[in-house]
Amino acid sequence: MSAGTSYEHGAIEAAGTTRRPGRQAGAGEGAPTWHRPAAPDGQGAGPPGHRPGTAWRPGRLLARASRPGRRAAAFARRSAIRWAIRWAARWTARWTAHWDALNGRAAPLSPALYLLLLMAILAPIGLMAAGAWVTWRGAWGEARHEVKHTADAVAEYAARTFDSQVLLARGVNDLLRGLDDATVRLNEPSLHLALRRMTGRAPAVATLLVLDRDGYPLVSADLDPVPRDVSLRDRDYHAALRRPGAPEVRIATERQEPGEGHVAGVPFAVALRRQDTGNKAAGVDGFDGVVVVLLRPPVIAEGFGRLASPGDVVALVREDGQMLARHPDAPRPPASGAAADPGPSEAGPGRSDGVTATRPLPDYGLRVVVTRPAGGIRERWREVLLPQLAIGLPALLALLALSYLALQRSRSAAEAQAALREAAARRTAGEALRTSQARLHLVLEAARLGTWEIDLDGAGGAGQAGAGPAGGLTWSARAAALCGLPADATVRQLYRRVHREDRPRLHALLRRLRAGDGAELQDEFRLRRQDGWRWLAVAGRRIAPPAAGPGRAAPSRRAAGILLDITERREAEERRALLVQEVDHRAKNALAVVISLLRLAPRHDAAAFAATVEARIGAMARVHALLADGGWSGTALRAIAEGELRPYAAGPGRPPRVRLDGPSVHLEPQAAQALSMALHELATNAARHGALSRPEGSVSLCWSVGGRGGELRVEWRERGGPAVAAHPSRGFGVRLIEATARAQLGAMPAWHWEAEGLRCVLAIAPGRFAVDAAPPAQD
Repeated sequence: MSAGTSYEHGAIEAAGTTRRPGRQAGAGEGAPTWHRPAAPDGQGAGPPGHRPGTAWRPGRLLARASRPGRRAAAFARRSAIRWAIRWAARWTARWTAHWDALNGRAAPLSPALYLLLLMAILAPIGLMAAGAWVTWRGAWGEARHEVKHTADAVAEYAARTFDSQVLLARGVNDLLRGLDDATVRLNEPSLHLALRRMTGRAPAVATLLVLDRDGYPLVSADLDPVPRDVSLRDRDYHAALRRPGAPEVRIATERQEPGEGHVAGVPFAVALRRQDTGNKAAGVDGFDGVVVVLLRPPVIAEGFGRLASPGDVVALVREDGQMLARHPDAPRPPASGAAADPGPSEAGPGRSDGVTATRPLPDYGLRVVVTRPAGGIRERWREVLLPQLAIGLPALLALLALSYLALQRSRSAAEAQAALREAAARRTAGEALRTSQARLHLVLEAARLGTWEIDLDGAGGAGQAGAGPAGGLTWSARAAALCGLPADATVRQLYRRVHREDRPRLHALLRRLRAGDGAELQDEFRLRRQDGWRWLAVAGRRIAPPAAGPGRAAPSRRAAGILLDITERREAEERRALLVQEVDHRAKNALAVVISLLRLAPRHDAAAFAATVEARIGAMARVHALLADGGWSGTALRAIAEGELRPYAAGPGRPPRVRLDGPSVHLEPQAAQALSMALHELATNAARHGALSRPEGSVSLCWSVGGRGGELRVEWRERGGPAVAAHPSRGFGVRLIEATARAQLGAMPAWHWEAEGLRCVLAIAPGRFAVDAAPPAQD
């Protein structure tokens, strides 16, 4: 390869295909990708593995090393196994057919014997293939391990080498610190001797050179005086370090353009920006010249060779692809397919041969590449494989002999095994049947299902004299318990327990089953037991009997099914239906009350009208919620009173303004709605005009059961309100209370306008309430 060859990032081209470069799983950040070198004519001999005649264009990635043994070994393994199976099957079939003919047996060899012979042949082949595969993997694994450690050692060596060269360059800069360019040229002889002494202590250093900002030499370790009219401004290190924002240190080649020859033929340099010069004005970005330490690639490569194993190829490459040093020297890069990841990697078939490991030197923008060719790895694999073959081939012959002996004794063993398998199958089937029956029993018990079976021939005759069907009935203990009958009861005994209204329907179902009109039986009926009437659900179907003749099946004569107690479900359905009716009735009543409120409420003030209607509908909603919580069976009078009067109760630290007193009374829904509306109107009137309109006012609500006919007497009394001079006019609230009480409570309220406040008495007729046993304490 030509010295200083540049590598560009571009498309991947291997074996005539083009791929886009990518990162392998686990690749380190910033890991470079190897590319083809740029050739002037676009053609070239190419690296190892390059197909002759294929265009070798610049910027093309040759390959990427990734486990070369995987594809080759997998292909060899699959091919060997397929060939061995086909050959063994053909050979065993011919040999066993000949053996059976000699022994006078017409029966072919059993599959088990075929498998035995096949395994006898494949076992040693598989063992040898497995040994070859293990040693193949071991050889590549060992190579990866060694190459990885070699890369680590070479990277450490290279880092130390460049650290020492940077220190040498800093020493030169310190020697010239504070001297301007004119002073350096004036003292060139003495400075030349100093640089020469510094160079003599570093074998890898070819020379030391100091350039000014324009690239002209100031002083050198090997020339005295230096040429004054030769500018090195075009050199890589000077061009790179004079750019704005350039790094302090640059590893560069002697020439910026690629040259011809071997890698070791072109020196490379460690360049350092001059600092603290005596010049009055520095260049762009403080640039004021370069200190160049020119290195000898053969010396660097020789150090690499001391760390590498024989046959390994070690190279030092810059991040842009330029190769700086290589051991052994060659005209091409050592690892044209270097992996992008920093660890060892392999090249498979069609890719670069060998194992490659890369290690970056991030401080200098370099990368160490170590490659072990695949030829050496394969040679090591062959050395390990030969002893295994020496053991495996005799083993193959021994196993063939053993298979011949096993074949002679296989016939009797096969017959005995067949008898044992048949007995085991019968035993397994019996155990499975018992397990299935046990599981079925558990399921039926958990679901509370009873099973039954009936003789349809005996069940149909029967209806003489209304006695019901007769015949045999077989049922489980659960089914007998559900019907309240003994286990040996007949169909006629069961029929007598069925409700009279359900008997004709059940009898008709049995007749249809016997006649073959239907294959299934499904119905619900009532049955009398000692604890009362129970609802039972029955489901069943005819049992198909064995065929009575060729091609025809006899009519079914038996039926079987299940029995389930559904009394609770039917009762729940009835309760739900009653509840739906009750909710529908109450909703219609509520809507009628709302319509009445809208019609009777004063409309002279829209805001007052809206607030009044909203408050009255809110009272209806509260009692509706109480009734819904109680399943529309009613609610407690105290709960209604607390809900309506809670907004007027006294705050903390104040005497109570509302007093409730009375026994625990449960009101029916209609009475609860009416009382709720009445209490709402009374409380609203008291808050606006009565006792609750003043801080010292109070209200008491008392109720008791007794009086005329055991009616419920509810008394509303106000105290501490404004004085009542005369009987006030009857407003909308009074009319609403009277209309509601007359329609839903069956009595008119009594109004008493006393001096201390209003007293209203409501009487609720018996039948619209119920008194609980223990009255609560007074509030």
